[in-house]
Amino acid sequence: MLNESLYVDDLFFGSSTVQETFKLSSEAVLILKEANMKMRKFDTNSEELKNLWRNSNSLIEINENSNSYLKVLGLVWNNSDDTLGLDLRHLLSNLNNKECTKRNVLHTAAKLSDPSGFVSPFLIRIKCLLQELWQLGVGWDEMVSGQVKENWSAWCKEIEHLQNLKRERFRDTTIPPQI
Repeated sequence: MLNESLYVDDLFFGSSTVQETFKLSSEAVLILKEANMKMRKFDTNSEELKNLWRNSNSLIEINENSNSYLKVLGLVWNNSDDTLGLDLRHLLSNLNNKECTKRNVLHTAAKLSDPSGFVSPFLIRIKCLLQELWQLGVGWDEMVSGQVKENWSAWCKEIEHLQNLKRERFRDTTIPPQI
Protein backbone atom coordinates (compact mmCIF):
# COMPACT_ATOMS: atom_id res chain seq x y z
CA MET A 1 0.00 0.00 0.00
CA LEU A 2 2.82 2.43 0.79
CA ASN A 3 4.32 2.00 -2.68
CA GLU A 4 1.09 3.16 -4.31
CA SER A 5 -0.21 5.65 -1.75
CA LEU A 6 2.75 7.61 -0.39
CA TYR A 7 3.51 10.82 -2.28
CA VAL A 8 6.44 12.75 -0.80
CA ASP A 9 4.90 13.60 2.59
CA ASP A 10 1.26 12.67 1.94
CA LEU A 11 -0.19 9.22 2.54
CA PHE A 12 -3.52 9.11 0.74
CA PHE A 13 -5.46 5.85 0.66
CA GLY A 14 -8.76 4.21 1.38
CA SER A 15 -10.23 0.76 1.59
CA SER A 16 -13.54 -1.07 1.58
CA THR A 17 -13.97 -1.42 5.34
CA VAL A 18 -13.14 0.54 8.47
CA GLN A 19 -11.27 -2.46 9.93
CA GLU A 20 -9.11 -2.79 6.81
CA THR A 21 -8.32 0.92 6.86
CA PHE A 22 -7.43 0.76 10.55
CA LYS A 23 -5.09 -2.18 9.90
CA LEU A 24 -3.44 -0.47 6.91
CA SER A 25 -2.95 2.81 8.77
CA SER A 26 -1.49 1.05 11.82
CA GLU A 27 0.91 -0.95 9.64
CA ALA A 28 1.97 2.18 7.74
CA VAL A 29 2.81 3.98 10.98
CA LEU A 30 4.90 1.05 12.22
CA ILE A 31 6.77 0.60 8.92
CA LEU A 32 7.60 4.28 8.67
CA LYS A 33 8.55 4.44 12.35
CA GLU A 34 11.23 1.81 11.64
CA ALA A 35 12.65 4.25 9.08
CA ASN A 36 12.54 7.07 11.68
CA MET A 37 9.68 8.77 9.85
CA LYS A 38 6.74 9.96 11.92
CA MET A 39 3.30 9.92 10.34
CA ARG A 40 1.15 12.78 11.59
CA LYS A 41 -2.28 14.26 11.06
CA PHE A 42 -4.29 11.23 10.03
CA ASP A 43 -7.76 12.22 8.93
CA THR A 44 -10.85 10.43 7.74
CA ASN A 45 -14.47 11.01 6.84
CA SER A 46 -15.46 8.05 9.05
CA GLU A 47 -16.30 8.76 12.69
CA GLU A 48 -16.06 5.03 13.37
CA LEU A 49 -12.45 4.99 12.16
CA LYS A 50 -11.59 8.14 14.12
CA ASN A 51 -12.94 6.49 17.26
CA LEU A 52 -10.92 3.34 16.55
CA TRP A 53 -7.77 5.43 16.22
CA ARG A 54 -8.53 7.34 19.43
CA ASN A 55 -9.35 4.25 21.48
CA SER A 56 -6.49 2.07 20.28
CA ASN A 57 -3.03 2.14 21.74
CA SER A 58 -1.59 2.71 18.29
CA LEU A 59 0.86 5.45 17.37
CA ILE A 60 -1.64 7.11 15.06
CA GLU A 61 -1.78 10.87 15.55
CA ILE A 62 -5.19 12.19 14.50
CA ASN A 63 -5.73 15.59 12.96
CA GLU A 64 -8.16 16.88 15.59
CA ASN A 65 -7.96 20.48 14.39
CA SER A 66 -9.23 19.85 10.91
CA ASN A 67 -12.32 21.41 9.55
CA SER A 68 -13.80 19.57 6.62
CA TYR A 69 -10.94 20.56 4.27
CA LEU A 70 -7.50 18.98 4.09
CA LYS A 71 -4.75 19.71 1.58
CA VAL A 72 -3.42 16.62 -0.15
CA LEU A 73 -1.41 16.19 -3.35
CA GLY A 74 -1.90 19.79 -4.40
CA LEU A 75 -5.66 19.42 -4.04
CA VAL A 76 -8.15 20.05 -1.26
CA TRP A 77 -10.09 17.10 0.11
CA ASN A 78 -13.50 17.99 1.48
CA ASN A 79 -14.05 15.07 3.81
CA SER A 80 -17.66 16.03 4.55
CA ASP A 81 -18.75 15.28 0.97
CA ASP A 82 -15.67 13.20 0.02
CA THR A 83 -14.69 15.32 -2.98
CA LEU A 84 -11.42 16.72 -4.28
CA GLY A 85 -11.09 20.27 -5.53
CA LEU A 86 -8.69 23.19 -5.76
CA ASP A 87 -8.03 26.06 -3.38
CA LEU A 88 -7.04 28.96 -5.59
CA ARG A 89 -7.88 31.85 -3.25
CA HIS A 90 -4.25 32.91 -2.76
CA LEU A 91 -3.45 32.65 -6.46
CA LEU A 92 -6.59 34.54 -7.49
CA SER A 93 -5.95 37.37 -5.05
CA ASN A 94 -2.43 37.80 -6.45
CA LEU A 95 -3.54 37.42 -10.07
CA ASN A 96 -5.74 40.52 -10.20
CA ASN A 97 -4.20 43.30 -12.27
CA LYS A 98 -1.09 41.30 -13.20
CA GLU A 99 0.30 42.53 -16.47
CA CYS A 100 1.17 40.12 -19.23
CA THR A 101 4.93 39.77 -18.82
CA LYS A 102 7.07 36.68 -19.03
CA ARG A 103 7.90 37.08 -15.32
CA ASN A 104 4.23 37.18 -14.27
CA VAL A 105 3.20 34.26 -16.47
CA LEU A 106 6.09 32.13 -15.17
CA HIS A 107 5.36 33.17 -11.58
CA THR A 108 1.72 32.13 -11.98
CA ALA A 109 2.52 28.85 -13.72
CA ALA A 110 5.02 27.93 -10.99
CA LYS A 111 2.35 28.35 -8.29
CA LEU A 112 0.10 25.74 -9.86
CA SER A 113 0.70 22.18 -8.80
CA ASP A 114 -1.36 19.34 -10.25
CA PRO A 115 0.42 16.03 -9.62
CA SER A 116 -2.79 14.05 -10.07
CA GLY A 117 -3.58 15.58 -13.47
CA PHE A 118 -6.88 16.96 -12.18
CA VAL A 119 -6.76 20.14 -14.28
CA SER A 120 -3.97 19.33 -16.74
CA PRO A 121 -5.91 20.46 -19.84
CA PHE A 122 -6.29 23.91 -18.32
CA LEU A 123 -2.66 24.13 -17.15
CA ILE A 124 -1.32 23.14 -20.56
CA ARG A 125 -2.64 26.45 -21.87
CA ILE A 126 -0.47 28.57 -19.55
CA LYS A 127 2.54 26.40 -20.35
CA CYS A 128 1.94 26.94 -24.08
CA LEU A 129 1.59 30.66 -23.43
CA LEU A 130 4.89 30.63 -21.57
CA GLN A 131 6.55 28.76 -24.43
CA GLU A 132 5.21 31.35 -26.86
CA LEU A 133 6.70 34.16 -24.75
CA TRP A 134 10.10 32.48 -24.93
CA GLN A 135 9.81 31.99 -28.69
CA LEU A 136 8.96 35.68 -29.14
CA GLY A 137 12.14 36.57 -27.26
CA VAL A 138 10.46 39.12 -24.99
CA GLY A 139 12.27 40.36 -21.90
CA TRP A 140 11.27 39.40 -18.38
CA ASP A 141 9.37 42.59 -17.63
CA GLU A 142 8.45 43.61 -21.16
CA MET A 143 4.72 44.17 -21.65
CA VAL A 144 3.21 41.88 -24.27
CA SER A 145 0.31 42.86 -26.51
CA GLY A 146 -1.83 41.33 -29.21
CA GLN A 147 -3.04 37.74 -29.20
CA VAL A 148 -0.66 36.67 -26.41
CA LYS A 149 -2.10 39.33 -24.10
CA GLU A 150 -5.65 38.32 -25.06
CA ASN A 151 -4.86 34.67 -24.28
CA TRP A 152 -3.37 35.66 -20.91
CA SER A 153 -6.42 37.78 -20.01
CA ALA A 154 -8.81 34.98 -21.02
CA TRP A 155 -6.85 32.42 -18.98
CA CYS A 156 -6.85 34.72 -15.93
CA LYS A 157 -10.63 35.15 -16.16
CA GLU A 158 -11.28 31.43 -16.63
CA ILE A 159 -9.09 30.20 -13.77
CA GLU A 160 -11.60 31.33 -11.15
CA HIS A 161 -14.06 28.75 -12.52
CA LEU A 162 -11.68 25.99 -11.41
CA GLN A 163 -12.73 26.80 -7.82
CA ASN A 164 -16.10 25.21 -8.63
CA LEU A 165 -14.58 22.04 -10.08
CA LYS A 166 -14.98 19.02 -7.80
CA ARG A 167 -14.60 15.32 -8.32
CA GLU A 168 -15.41 12.35 -6.15
CA ARG A 169 -12.38 11.07 -4.27
CA PHE A 170 -13.25 7.43 -4.83
CA ARG A 171 -13.90 5.97 -8.24
CA ASP A 172 -14.72 2.29 -8.39
CA THR A 173 -13.09 1.15 -11.61
CA THR A 174 -14.01 -2.49 -11.06
CA ILE A 175 -17.64 -1.89 -12.01
CA PRO A 176 -18.03 -2.15 -15.79
CA PRO A 177 -19.54 0.94 -17.40
CA GLN A 178 -23.13 0.74 -18.55
CA ILE A 179 -23.93 2.04 -21.98
